[in-house]
Amino acid sequence: MAGGLAGQAIELTQCVSHDLLVPAQAQIVVEGFVPTNIQEMEGPFGEFPGYMAARDYSWFMEVTAITMRKKPIYQAFLSQFPPSESSKIRGIGWTAACFDYLKAAGFDCVQEVHFPETSGSFGVCLVRIRREKADDATRILDHLSKKFVGKMAIVVDEDVDIHDPNAIYWALSYAMQPHRDVRVVDIPLMALDPSIAPPGASRGLTGDKPRMSGLLIDATRDWPYPPVSLPGKEFMEGAIALWQDLGLPELKLRKPWFGYNLGSWSADEEEEAALAARGDYYVTGQKQRGERRKLD
Repeated sequence: MAGGLAGQAIELTQCVSHDLLVPAQAQIVVEGFVPTNIQEMEGPFGEFPGYMAARDYSWFMEVTAITMRKKPIYQAFLSQFPPSESSKIRGIGWTAACFDYLKAAGFDCVQEVHFPETSGSFGVCLVRIRREKADDATRILDHLSKKFVGKMAIVVDEDVDIHDPNAIYWALSYAMQPHRDVRVVDIPLMALDPSIAPPGASRGLTGDKPRMSGLLIDATRDWPYPPVSLPGKEFMEGAIALWQDLGLPELKLRKPWFGYNLGSWSADEEEEAALAARGDYYVTGQKQRGERRKLD
């Protein structure tokens, strides 16, 4: 593995207490063996879900030798309430692996994948797609359920910023219906999740394995929607220019920051919007007066 990461073979040397080869330039080499017929109590330790991991029996290593360089560098690694080193590294790795996993399965519609650090870069998988077929989101969720669900897998449309929780809340609120677009599936057990069993009960490290489930959520729009209810891009860009001319603090734009058509907008409505933008409300009023209807 080290040679693969380095892109070339690495120098090896003989262990002092085992018939094994180890990297000769290693900072520290810990030699030993792991018994396969006995366990010992481990923990508690801080873990990436944001809670202390419970004490439990686990595998251990009998150390037979430790060798090191003259002034070795010991690299610590913190896993605790997110964000931490583990959530950052896990997020980078899982994002790339999940993106490749979906692309390799032929899902060319996938634009982006994100595992939020607040979930330990595990609990929530977000996928942004440019939907090409009606069942794209369903098929992606089915494929994710085999490997990359976490606790929730959510697929959204391409105009939703998956790095902005507010954009995700928007999609969950108005682009899906729970009875139609949400499924509960069994997923592989993650024993560090404290919600799977109460304290003292088995969490799968030893003994019986409890059930763990995940949510598959299709938060893509199933049909054409009305436009986003913000001024058009040209008006917002004009407002930005005025803001900058006044020397006000730099804006941090969040999507969506201007209105755009999502397919359900008639030519008449477009015309009336243009009249409103010009201030010609009287013209629209006359038109609407002529379209009045009596109620029975």
